Amino acid sequence: MSSLQAGTAAVDVAAAPPGLAHKAREAVAWTAGFTIFQDLLQFGVTLTLTRLLPPEAYGKFTLVNTMIGFFTVISYREILNHTLQVRSDADTHYQVHFTAGLFIQSALFLTTNLVALGMRLSPRYAPAAPYLHLMSLLLPLDLVCEFRVKMLERQLDWRRLRTLHAIGFGSGASLAVAMGLLGFGAWSLFVPALTMSLPFAWDLFVVERWRPTWEWDTAKYAPAWRFGIRRIGSGSLVSISSMAEGMLLTRAVGFTELGVYNRAIGLAALSCQRMASLFLGSVYPVLTRVPLRSDAYRRASALVVRTVTWVTIPLAAGLSITAEPTITLLYGVKWLAAAPLLPAALALTTLLAIVQSGYTLLLAHQRANRCLAADVMRLVGTLLALVFVTPYGLRAYLASLIALQLVIAVVTLAWLHADRAVSATGIAAGIGPSVASTCASLAIVLLVTRALGVPTGSVSSGLATGALFMGLYALTLRTCFSKPLYELLCQFPRRDQLLALLRYSPAA
Repeated sequence: MSSLQAGTAAVDVAAAPPGLAHKAREAVAWTAGFTIFQDLLQFGVTLTLTRLLPPEAYGKFTLVNTMIGFFTVISYREILNHTLQVRSDADTHYQVHFTAGLFIQSALFLTTNLVALGMRLSPRYAPAAPYLHLMSLLLPLDLVCEFRVKMLERQLDWRRLRTLHAIGFGSGASLAVAMGLLGFGAWSLFVPALTMSLPFAWDLFVVERWRPTWEWDTAKYAPAWRFGIRRIGSGSLVSISSMAEGMLLTRAVGFTELGVYNRAIGLAALSCQRMASLFLGSVYPVLTRVPLRSDAYRRASALVVRTVTWVTIPLAAGLSITAEPTITLLYGVKWLAAAPLLPAALALTTLLAIVQSGYTLLLAHQRANRCLAADVMRLVGTLLALVFVTPYGLRAYLASLIALQLVIAVVTLAWLHADRAVSATGIAAGIGPSVASTCASLAIVLLVTRALGVPTGSVSSGLATGALFMGLYALTLRTCFSKPLYELLCQFPRRDQLLALLRYSPAA
């Protein structure tokens, strides 16, 4: 049967809606463009704020962020995600979703403020309470923002979606820098987040002139509610583990050390996990339209795993050997305490990216129950690590999380294989070449730098070492794994230019 290459997946023409392949490639292109824009802007914001704000501010930000993250998970977001699961536009029922969302978000807004009032009673957590009050405003704002996001994802209108994201992120970043320079302290980390929803509200109510009718129909909402409750249960377990981590680490090490830990995890997530999250979020609406247990889905799964691992594994290794110069360049010397934690944080976030790819493939394959089981494993494992390993220090705690995520990664990939959603060959072709090329490149770089006596702490030597490593990695893939690299490059926008850059012949 003939096939289309749908972004990162080969999709049977008979099973694919018209234009699906083009929309999938468009999703990857716009996501990549937005990610580059966001990374560059975030780089500038980070350079500024980490030099203006003390680690204590980032410790408060970590705690409040995890708490707001929990309330976001149990909000109407997961129920609204049902609009991406249904095949027919007639089953989206946007008006019913908006009516239910108003009640859910209002209740969570009040609950969040009650929690903030309770925090004021504890000397340990009271300094973060005012910020939680402020961030509770994200919940009603999220009603409109996420509503418009899901509309655009359903329409596969990636151009508009990423443009609105860019406007919101750009305005928030500008405000953060301005507040930091004007001396607003930790507020510079919180207030800008409220502005990122505004472009979506403008697009929904002013540009599209959409208006709620406050329609309600229990029968129409029931399927979305059942789907959402399962997803909320699953997401709550992840969020509870994050919130428990923030609360218990704050009690154990204080806001300052938590801020250092946050910088290490934040840099690692920015490098290895966020790109994977954006990529997986973009291809998810396409994956949900690929037939279950089909050859097309297995090919898609293999290419998704290959894309994530071939990018994240070398990035983690490259940043690990340049930890000190990277921290110095991005955050300044006052943050060098985060450098010893960075390699372990990078290993953790790489595994999290792999777990997320397996998780997304399971969810698109309608295996929400197995996603829930993976989240239970994560919650139980994290709580055990917090209780029994934290007393031995942050490095030991990170090591325990790495072991936990490695187990979850193996389990999720095994479930995908058992469910005929990916082949063993697809998994091996995804992970094996990246690991082999990374190890070979890493060994060469370490031998060369030690033989030449290259200093490890300077920014210039770090940049040179990182560039050498990534060049060797690309060369190893091109030389030793030419065919799988070619197959992967063929799935991306501008593939002709990419193939020409790596000197593939047109008939390769």
